[in-house]
Amino acid sequence: MTLEGDSERDQRGPFRRGNRGGPGKPHPRRAAEDQRAIREAIAPADLARVLVALRDLALDAAASGADRIAAARALLDRVAGRPREAAAPIDVDTRWLQAHGCLSGRGSVVKAGPTQSG
Repeated sequence: MTLEGDSERDQRGPFRRGNRGGPGKPHPRRAAEDQRAIREAIAPADLARVLVALRDLALDAAASGADRIAAARALLDRVAGRPREAAAPIDVDTRWLQAHGCLSGRGSVVKAGPTQSG
């Protein structure tokens, strides 16, 4: 593979040793600049008013259910943070737990399983 006119790459295409690197990913940098501009344009009092408006809409019984849910979701996402994705459930063989006395009659765990001493 020949990259004519590109003195920073070797014949196979990868950058040559000692290359200073490129500009990086431009989109994250742009997103950071946009976020900084937004923070500078919105005063803390304005942000508080927006949060109060979201709260009021979420609690407004006269608003539609979809509007109330959207407002509550937006408010909670910003105040508490978005929830993490749930981990995959663990497949537990409850027969083993029952045989070793780790389950109550209702299927809840009552004690830890056996431990190794050593």
